Amino acid sequence: MRGSGNGLGRVRLQGVGKRFGDYSALEGIDLAVNPGEFFSLLGPSGSGKTTTLRIIAGLEMPEDGAVFLDDAEITRLSPGARDAAMVFQSYALYPHMTVARNIGFPLRMVRTPKAEIDRLVRQAAQRVSIEHLLDRRPGQLSGGQQQRCALARAIVRSPKLFLLDEPLSNLDARLRLQTRTELKQLQRTLGVTAIYVTHDQEEAMTLSDRMAIFMDGRIVQVGTPEEVYGRPASTAVAGFLGSPPMNLIDAVLDGERLEMPGAVLSPPTPIVGFRGPVTIGVRPGDISFVESGFPAVVELAELLGDSMIVDLRLGEVALKARLLQNRHFGEGEPVQIAFDWQRIHFFDPSGARLAVG
Repeated sequence: MRGSGNGLGRVRLQGVGKRFGDYSALEGIDLAVNPGEFFSLLGPSGSGKTTTLRIIAGLEMPEDGAVFLDDAEITRLSPGARDAAMVFQSYALYPHMTVARNIGFPLRMVRTPKAEIDRLVRQAAQRVSIEHLLDRRPGQLSGGQQQRCALARAIVRSPKLFLLDEPLSNLDARLRLQTRTELKQLQRTLGVTAIYVTHDQEEAMTLSDRMAIFMDGRIVQVGTPEEVYGRPASTAVAGFLGSPPMNLIDAVLDGERLEMPGAVLSPPTPIVGFRGPVTIGVRPGDISFVESGFPAVVELAELLGDSMIVDLRLGEVALKARLLQNRHFGEGEPVQIAFDWQRIHFFDPSGARLAVG
């Protein structure tokens, strides 16, 4: 985990709640972001992640709780009084201004001398490789160039905090991949704390030092990408992360056997620590095709280029398997499958993770 260690850019939310009329958008949000971290807020639409970012930015005021930056409470401060810069999904550029004037706008607002503005604008533009575009207007730029202009405007003041609300979502797939790498490198070079809102789990997994998973106005898990993906705290998190997401199967565990609708599985070694109704989680990549295993039937095979997704039926249970090589499957073809039992996840009837093995 990256951190500057000097207490600059440390963010803390304590018991934050937000309501819009009768609708509770956030409830009891507790969160700590370390200096220099790239921290993502990940969740489906309407889960509260953008509202949280806007509260940190000062664009929304919470009904409950407090927001701290480097241990100073900033809950009621105006956006301009916070040492933070925000990049919006729409980029929010001024169409009548040149790129140079767009980038320099925050400096003019605090009456920075013109010579210093010119120097800082050129420096920020160079960081994002648009110094040759300073005399153009936003309407003359591509989507990727507009995004770089918005980034340059955000970093020109060297803020403690970099707030990004789905900044790559308007770019095409190829440019999004390229810009994602550049964004991570920029954040590392600047050493600034970045809080990044996205519903794209691949973005969150590749960019983040740590992430918070939001669902229904609450944080349901915080951790590194490896921790959240490898040990989801609940069936809700397990069913959200992954493409395709984890297979979740209702079963009854009895040590040496798993009973599920229409099928009984016998693990190679007894599973101890829990007996009774259970949900088992199997990642699609942890299902393999073998010569002797559990009998299943192929329902559909989808070719993805360098891999494929196979829809299966095991008893009455529908599963998805992911293969890293291509082979032909016929619809209705009988196959034998095996699970990687070292990587199976178990959840109790409430959906909470179980420690069994």
